[in-house]
Amino acid sequence: EDKDVHNFANFCGRVSIQPANLVKMKKASNSQHKSSLVVHGFRPMKFLSITNLMSKTTIALANDSRVSGSEKALYNLKLSMIKKDVFAVGEMLTRASTTSKLVALVPKNDGFGGFLITQLPYKEDTRKVLPSDIGFADRNSVDAAKRLISKAILNFDHFESCLPENPWLKHF
Repeated sequence: EDKDVHNFANFCGRVSIQPANLVKMKKASNSQHKSSLVVHGFRPMKFLSITNLMSKTTIALANDSRVSGSEKALYNLKLSMIKKDVFAVGEMLTRASTTSKLVALVPKNDGFGGFLITQLPYKEDTRKVLPSDIGFADRNSVDAAKRLISKAILNFDHFESCLPENPWLKHF
C-alpha cells in the first residue's frame, strides 16, 4: 500500500517522507500547478557557461493552431533576443506531478521561431571550474582514455541479454 512506501531525504540525517507529503512538497516548490514554461528574466549570453549545462536540450516551437499569434510573437521575441545577445532564464514544469526545473531558453538562429531549452543548475549544484581544467588533453591522456573505453565496451550479440532485472518487478 502507499502508506507503507517511504521516500528518504537527507536533512541532517535520513528523514522518511511519505508519498502524500512528497506530492505536497513538489506542488509547493512549483510556481505553477500545471505544465508550463515561465520566463523570469534575461541574461547576457556571456553568462551561459557550457560547463553548467545539465541535461539534454529540448526544442520549443510555436504552435499557431493551439495559440493564435504565438508563431509571430515567438519569432519577434527570438529576433529581439538575438539582437540584444541575451538568453531567457525560466522555470519549466513538464508534469504537475514533478518539480519544476530552472532552464535557459536560447534563441535558435534559424528562420523559425524556435528556442533551445536546457536545464540550468541551481547555485548548490555547481562548482568553480579552474581555467587550468579547461583546454586540450595531451597525447598520453588521450591514449589512456582510449584504453579505458576499449576495456569498458560490452561485447554481446544482444544488448538486452546483459541488462539486469528490475528488482521492483519481483514484487508483482
